[in-house]
Amino acid sequence: MTRARELLLDLFPESKLEDRNGLTVLCAEDENDVTAVVNLAVEHQLKLCPAGSMTHLALANTECIVVSSSRMNRVVEYSAGDLYITLRSGIRLSDVNSLIADEQLMFAFGDCGYTGTIGGAVTMGLTAKLGGETIHIKRWVPSLSFVTPYGKHIRVGAVTLKSVAGYDITKLLVGSAGRFGFITSVTLRLIHKSQKRDFSGMTLDMPEVIHPSWKDDSPGLSAIERNLKENLDPHEVFPSLL
Repeated sequence: MTRARELLLDLFPESKLEDRNGLTVLCAEDENDVTAVVNLAVEHQLKLCPAGSMTHLALANTECIVVSSSRMNRVVEYSAGDLYITLRSGIRLSDVNSLIADEQLMFAFGDCGYTGTIGGAVTMGLTAKLGGETIHIKRWVPSLSFVTPYGKHIRVGAVTLKSVAGYDITKLLVGSAGRFGFITSVTLRLIHKSQKRDFSGMTLDMPEVIHPSWKDDSPGLSAIERNLKENLDPHEVFPSLL
């Protein structure tokens, strides 16, 4: 038994742990589980890799702990009148439109063919092509909740459109590849189905297989990203690059 698994069993029932191809996977069921494992990682200098369905994940570091959102799969809040739905990050993106109770509403990326979770789509900053234009999923994510590398669960952004003073943390996390925390829930902006034709012909930019790395000197990070990483994740809990 690995040291990481021993530590996990002190906090979680064995039913929440899985072994996949030599990897120790914690199947978190809520933000409390994620907060607990992040605090554990900080205390014992462990590495965590955020994951959803692990569709696009290729992990060589078998000593890290994979934290999966696959069991975080319920609707948190739904407002047809305000055109938004908030979902746990482990729900598959392809299931979103079937969860929308109002048959006249839909999520623009819901039928794009992505097989992973909402958390994965947001974390990787899913994009699609439409008539020569690139459509970014971040445009449709006004708010989300996440567990920080300090083990705090916070919500950022707002459903209502308004001026934002300072740095937009939501946009920082969308497409961040899990460098700055673990996304637990996502609010999606909806459209009326009458607008569906506006997205006809949208083709998904399929995500590549991702290879998490905890290297400080990763050439894939810009100077700004490296500075943010050093300040937001000083204990190097989450990968510096996927």
